[in-house]
Amino acid sequence: DEVFGYGDPQGRAELRTVLAEYLARARGVYADPERIVICAGFAHGVALLGRVLRRRRVREVAVESYGLDLHTNLLTDAGLRIPCLPLDEHGSRTGDLAALRGA
Repeated sequence: DEVFGYGDPQGRAELRTVLAEYLARARGVYADPERIVICAGFAHGVALLGRVLRRRRVREVAVESYGLDLHTNLLTDAGLRIPCLPLDEHGSRTGDLAALRGA
């Protein structure tokens, strides 16, 4: 029975389809439902992202300096280096990204 068995690891197809429709309508973002992954929560999504990036040979990911230790730990557990991107009154100081690379 579908209710008690393992579901699609990407999430229910119906949910992904409705989400793709919403993203297109409300946000102007067009996504194929087959390329959407439903996560169990933010931490699950961050951990999954960390593993995917590492498999693609990404070595570091900058995060905003106010980030939670839980989230940065999930990325370091995946083997990524996490330089912290400073903030100012306008938000992330993206102009500092080049200086952070490999620092």
